[in-house]
Amino acid sequence: MFTLNKMTLAVVMLVLSSGCGGYHDSAQPLESIEGTINLNDLPMVYDTFKIAPYVRAAAEIQSMGKDKGCRYLYHLGGTPNETGQIATLCRMLFSKKGKSEFRPLGFGHPEFLGGTGADDWPLLPLELIDNVPFFIISGYSGAGEAEHSRAYLKYCQGNCEWSKTPFDKVTDETIEKALEKLLASKKWKTPLTDYQREYLISQTK
Repeated sequence: MFTLNKMTLAVVMLVLSSGCGGYHDSAQPLESIEGTINLNDLPMVYDTFKIAPYVRAAAEIQSMGKDKGCRYLYHLGGTPNETGQIATLCRMLFSKKGKSEFRPLGFGHPEFLGGTGADDWPLLPLELIDNVPFFIISGYSGAGEAEHSRAYLKYCQGNCEWSKTPFDKVTDETIEKALEKLLASKKWKTPLTDYQREYLISQTK
């Protein structure tokens, strides 16, 4: 079950996204960039992750190309209803550059499933299986200020590669088969509980 207080995280993320103590890059325009992504369609970081809307959003941004896609991400990262969705998308849209680190989101201490830990999931809090993203933690715990999505985007732009993962190729059948692989994964150190299995299955619905 989720251990991070939902109201507390929502307030923190809302304050940060409004610019109070947050990151601002004057080199990137703040005006609206044409796109169809509505953050209300993307579950917030402490709600149940849903694969389909995140895949659609990632595919749309990839279709823009890196430069325009990053400007669009930056624009969305400053909207009032941004509560970590953009940073989560960054984990899908960027990849590790050479031997450098691709550090995870600064949202708190991840609560892992199936006896696993950070070393088991290089793309924490996600796991990509056949280009299908799964949220493989149940939430975050701990106090403190959550990292602003725009700051994490800046980190990714400076330290990572633009991912070539073809999210536009993901289908319902791809998602179903990827779920089967995840549930049968040898990464789990202990058997998944019924709750944990249902939690992962619910991400496909």
